[in-house]
Amino acid sequence: MNLNCSAPATKLALQVATKLKINLVIVQEPWLTQRLPNTMDYLNTRSVLHPSFSQILPADLTYRPRTLVYIAKSFKPLVTIASSSPQDSDLLIVDVIEGQSKIQLLNIYNEKDQAEIDLYTLERYLFDREL
Repeated sequence: MNLNCSAPATKLALQVATKLKINLVIVQEPWLTQRLPNTMDYLNTRSVLHPSFSQILPADLTYRPRTLVYIAKSFKPLVTIASSSPQDSDLLIVDVIEGQSKIQLLNIYNEKDQAEIDLYTLERYLFDREL
C-alpha cells in the first residue's frame, strides 16, 4: 500500500491491520523520521512505531527508503531481510521462514533512482541493460 509519506495514514493502516489480524503490511512511500542533521543518509531512520508491529527497511539507507515491511509481533514465522535484497531503497526482499519452508516477498517501488541513474527500479534489476 502506498502511504504517501503520511504518518496518519500509516497509523490508520496499522490499526486496521491489527483489527483484521493482518500479519504483514507491505508499504511504499512510508512516513519516516527525519535524517540526522548534517548527514545525507537515513541510517537511523524509522517509520511509525506500533506496539503490535516491528519493521524492516531496505538494506541501503543512503537515500530515502521508499519501501518498508511491517511484521506483526505475534506472527510465528521468522521474517528477515533476504541476503539477496539489493542495495536499493526502492526494492526490499524479505524471507518468510517457517520450519523447512521459505517464501520471499518482493516490495518494489518502481520509480527513477534517487542516485540520478535515471532508470526505474524494474529496469535496474529485472531487465538486461546490455540489450
